[in-house]
Amino acid sequence: ACLEAFERFSGRKSCPMCRKEAYEKRLIYDGEYQHLVRCATRILHWPPMHPVVKRGALNPGHLARLRCPPALQAAAPAAAATDPRLRRRFYEERLAEVSDRMVRCCDLGVNDFLADIDRCVAASRRVFQAWPGARRDLSEEQWGDTAGKAIRRCDADCPICLLPLAVPASAVGAAAAASALARPAVLLSCSHVFHAVCIATFEELVCDAPARLCPVCRAPGYQKRPIDPSILLPG
Repeated sequence: ACLEAFERFSGRKSCPMCRKEAYEKRLIYDGEYQHLVRCATRILHWPPMHPVVKRGALNPGHLARLRCPPALQAAAPAAAATDPRLRRRFYEERLAEVSDRMVRCCDLGVNDFLADIDRCVAASRRVFQAWPGARRDLSEEQWGDTAGKAIRRCDADCPICLLPLAVPASAVGAAAAASALARPAVLLSCSHVFHAVCIATFEELVCDAPARLCPVCRAPGYQKRPIDPSILLPG
């Protein structure tokens, strides 16, 4: 209260001691705490049969608040009408009571809700993981048709690393052709061809996915088998 009166009188916000401007302030309750500790200590040192202790006259206001809470709530708005601090305290307490009642009445069940989500996700993953295995393997005739599609498409490069799947020996020499042949290729059931190392690395990176998808066409649950990349060369 003294500092607020000084600020109103001086018309600016400056410390009364050092004249520093633009200071910050906050309320401290250390003195109140020490006063309560001192009062409690005095009460504990009084004998149980002390007349004041026996009559309960140490804090009559506290006893009245315990005995008459409805009357206190009815009189609180009238007292708070003239004091902004009491008004703010009254409405804060009322709002806290209403909020506590709402929280007690509402059964949020957040843990049960999250557990249901986890169970649904686990069930979906089991379905997606079991679906590719339930598909029957492609026959040799179907693999032949798939390889024919890859040959007609004339894809000479691996879609992942963008390096040639096969290099003609007449183009760059026998050494380069042997190096290219050292990287085996695989044919997927969707007719796309990759280096075996590239598709294996891709599958490791997406191991958490519910189903394997082709990197090119996103076909789910594909099958794969080794293929000679030289058959993809034109001519």
